Amino acid sequence: MALTKKDITNLLKELSTYGSVLYYLVERKEENPKARKALSYTDFENLFYKENMEQVELIFPKIIAKIGLDDIDAAIAKYSAIYTKKECIKELLERHPDCYNHLHNIKDVALTEELAGDLIKENSYQEAMNLYYMDRILKYLEANPKDAFLSTKERLEILRESFTKLQLKCDEKLMHNINQYYISIITE
Repeated sequence: MALTKKDITNLLKELSTYGSVLYYLVERKEENPKARKALSYTDFENLFYKENMEQVELIFPKIIAKIGLDDIDAAIAKYSAIYTKKECIKELLERHPDCYNHLHNIKDVALTEELAGDLIKENSYQEAMNLYYMDRILKYLEANPKDAFLSTKERLEILRESFTKLQLKCDEKLMHNINQYYISIITE
């Protein structure tokens, strides 16, 4: 049976929970092509372009098995310094220009990392960071498609559509965090 949009969404959701460490393993492979516990973009192509769940279920565990605890720690340490909570809020504001006008006005001047840390919770930030790095993998695949077949283009469109839904759910959590922060300030 062919992969449905729901199957692709579930696959992408599962992969996105490890987005930063998966990207870390891809970067490791880019830096050292002979690295054993690393991933290449081809590994993701092989996964995303499968025709049925049985094929996906054979490859998916092999990708996840390459993740080590030390890789998780290294990815979080490396990427949380690059994609900070402040950057997370700035991206949220770019995706939703009509929300939080006051934050738009201060984002370049008074939005500090400390304030950003108060505005969003750690678990929401980790989810946003994982999605950010999963998006980088998808952007690479979109910019360098495996082939020019219509099926490849359709699959990439479904992946992007599914990713956009995941991003919107994450944005809702981030906005809820921000709203809760302001409610707590007002009710104190």
